[in-house]
Amino acid sequence: MAPHEEAPELMGMDPATGECFFARQPADGREVYRALRAVAVAELQCLRYGGTDEGILTRLARLGETEVCDHAPPADAGEAPRTHVSVHAPSAASAWEVAEALAERVGRTGYPAWRARPPVSDGPEVRLDFSWSETDGQSLWISADARAAGRWLVRHRPAERLTQVGVAMSLDDWLRDDPRFGDLRWYTEAEWDAGGHDGSPWPF
Repeated sequence: MAPHEEAPELMGMDPATGECFFARQPADGREVYRALRAVAVAELQCLRYGGTDEGILTRLARLGETEVCDHAPPADAGEAPRTHVSVHAPSAASAWEVAEALAERVGRTGYPAWRARPPVSDGPEVRLDFSWSETDGQSLWISADARAAGRWLVRHRPAERLTQVGVAMSLDDWLRDDPRFGDLRWYTEAEWDAGGHDGSPWPF
């Protein structure tokens, strides 16, 4: 039922076979993002994309899900996860406050195994360590976004693709569910380093 958790308004299930499917097509950008999340968490790659929209094909390629596409993505599409998110939080006085707010969210996800440790200073950034199991530790780094007042940069860099996707989805949820944060803009590391890019409202 993982796809239904990610896109409940889009998913259906065949009562005879127990197979899940898209009951309707996404109607807007948010629903497209939820559909991509459903594809990302589906076991055995059981959800497929039969369309030819190059934007969707590119986003699926970013997710590493080209095998679920009936048509090839653009030649220049590849796995390039967005690991940097700039968020508007004008009420936050410091990166420390942003880290503490995120730590609160980690504890409210509904997954008891997820724990956040107290934030720590890490050079010019604040680091927030968290885990969703006894052995899997992840980190977020928070700093001021020097490009705009009232904005903060949160970045992560898991080594594995599945972990990158999982952390990005969770971080996106934590930020969107907190009224102190708004106007999320996601970037790949290369996009962020290059500057001058508007970013994307979605991590993939």
